Amino acid sequence: MGKLDSSLTRVQPVFDELLTRDPYTWLPDLLQLPHRTGPRHPLPTDPGALIPDHDPYEYPAPPSREYLTCLLKNPADHVRRPADTYWDKLSKSTRAKREKLFKQDTATLNEALAALDNWPALPQKAWWLLEGRSMIDCALITDRMLLFVEGKRTEAGPSAGTIWAPARNQVLRNLDCARALAACKGLPHYFAMLVVEDYGDSAADLRRAKQHQQVTDPDVVAKSLPHMDAHEREEALRHYLGVTTWQAIVARFGLKPLI
Repeated sequence: MGKLDSSLTRVQPVFDELLTRDPYTWLPDLLQLPHRTGPRHPLPTDPGALIPDHDPYEYPAPPSREYLTCLLKNPADHVRRPADTYWDKLSKSTRAKREKLFKQDTATLNEALAALDNWPALPQKAWWLLEGRSMIDCALITDRMLLFVEGKRTEAGPSAGTIWAPARNQVLRNLDCARALAACKGLPHYFAMLVVEDYGDSAADLRRAKQHQQVTDPDVVAKSLPHMDAHEREEALRHYLGVTTWQAIVARFGLKPLI
């Protein structure tokens, strides 16, 4: 990525500067910057104090237990075997276990479900783990709320899927992780947002904008959050703040000009 790496040229410079300031002077306003259509969860008047015991960048968020359970119990509906170039790199024992899982062998399924009892502590890899941790570009965690920021620069849009679930939208995946982690931590508020490069009038910019709008498409939401019913998906989506730009953040908070 080099000079256009969004983490190095956008996420870290912007949030490094913000994090030197008192969060009460910028975090409430940051929550209000994104835009999208549809109802949103009320924003907290008091965002709380930032918890300093974690690195906010590339924060490893575990997939929700409910989502992993859904994949294990319904692989025919929500899991697609990856290409042979990936499958053949797996160990023989992992391939054998997953083949049994896909056939819904009772003993294999029960073994996989029992392994989820350790959630949110999950291994990096396991035969029963069909989605790994989401590496959140910037995770802002306070004693009252959790905010997951997905940052883009030159990318056309959020990733459209994972190895095992090709329809799992990246931003909605982040939202699902935030929902589960906030509940685990006992936090009353959780949010996810997308920050992108300012739009121009080019065809590429129009395509980018369309990709960003796809996050709230009902079909995309249903396929990305198959473990939720319609009411749960509607409620979860209220916690997606929408899209803003790096340029808007810089202007709002008087940050150093972007390079």
